[in-house]
Parts: sequence; structure tokens; C-alpha cells
Amino acid sequence: MPKLTKPTELSGSTIAAAMGVDPYKNANDLLELAVTSVDGLPLPEITGEPLTWGNALESTILKEACLRLGITNLNLDHKEAYRHKTIPIAVSLDGSVTLDEPLTIKHNPGEGIFVENGEQISIDGFGCLEAKNTSVTPEETLPLHRGVVQLQAQMLCAEATWGAVCVLYRGNQLRIFLYSIHVKICYNISKVANEFDMKGGIIKLIKKNCITSHPTHSMLPDCLIKKFQFPLILMTPLTKLVKLY
Repeated sequence: MPKLTKPTELSGSTIAAAMGVDPYKNANDLLELAVTSVDGLPLPEITGEPLTWGNALESTILKEACLRLGITNLNLDHKEAYRHKTIPIAVSLDGSVTLDEPLTIKHNPGEGIFVENGEQISIDGFGCLEAKNTSVTPEETLPLHRGVVQLQAQMLCAEATWGAVCVLYRGNQLRIFLYSIHVKICYNISKVANEFDMKGGIIKLIKKNCITSHPTHSMLPDCLIKKFQFPLILMTPLTKLVKLY
């Protein structure tokens, strides 16, 4: 699915990195990307076989997942991002389902169905579905970065009561991981999103009032590099940032 969110805002696909649970990128990578976007510079293009096949198999993964769950009204038509009303975060959905009546789904590894508590889950109303395609060995518990935090952000923004991360492993094994809203994760999402937004705002303010640019950091003013040591800026408390400025 084409990215529907802006590079200057946290999204479902980047929140794990901002929270420090993504092994492939971190919060500073996101902030640097946001600053690059603000500067009007071209953003790095993400391409490759995994992305191509992930996009190609997205609808197939979700259709098969719904078939296994006994769900018939899958919606794959999501052309706009869902933005939270008060938290600075937006998400796009691979798919969604609206149930007219409650459905109880039992933990059933033999059918590739995994419930977070290992027993059963009752789902009702609006739910978010996230498709993943990976070459790793099939898992019984998903790591936070493989859609878990992303799904919680999706449920938070779309006001869903349940969701599922549907993972195709090595092209031949589908596993469906079902979740309800996790209050602690959603609290941390809110905290991190607000802090990211405030620090991004401080950087924009500093850049607006700086003239000299660093020759090897064209998207960052020299005064920002010297004062804040940019790679550590997201680790710096807001109060210290304000005092430094």
C-alpha cells in the first residue's frame, strides 16, 4: 500500500523505531528524515524485492486470514490515513473488518491462529488488520517491531477495539496474531509521539533562526550540530533542549 502519512509525523510503521524497539532503525533516523523533508530535500526511496512482494501479497494474506477466522466482510479500500484526534500520530490500514455481532476466536496454533493470552479472544465492532511478509522462521510470539506496536497505534487512531497482525512466513506459512487494545503500549505511544512532535518543533524553530550550514550535514545548521549533537537529540530531555536554546 502507498504510504499515506507524512514524513514529518510519526506513523504506524515508524512508531516502533521511535519507541526504541525496532532493530533496523531508531528515533534519530526518523527525526533526520523529518528534517530532510522540511528542508525540501529528496527523501531516500525504499525499494527492493521484500517491499515488492510484501505489497503484491498484502491482499492475499488478509483474504486468507479472514477465511481462517470465519470473517467475510474484509475491507481493503483505505485511501486516507487515520489521524488521532489529540495525539500527533497518523496511520494507514492494510485492511479492516466491522463485525455486526461478537465473535469468539480460540487460540489454535494448528490452524495458525495465535491469541495473545494463549486462550481465546472475543472481538466485536471495528478491527484493524495488518499484513506482514517475512523470511524469518515462524514465531509463536511476535516481537514488538513486527507489527505489534504498529497495530496498537492503528487501533488507537482508528478507534478499533481489536486487531490482527497476519504474517506470511517464508512464503508458505500464515500465522494470525490477534490482539485487543493494550493500555500500557498505547500510553507509551502517546508519550513518545508527543515528545517526538515537540522536539521536531524545536528543531524547526532553531533551523529557522540559524544561517550557517555544516558542509557535511547539509540538512542541519551548524549551530544545531554544535549545540545539540544531533544524533543524541531525541535522547535529550525537552527541558534541557529549551535551556540550551
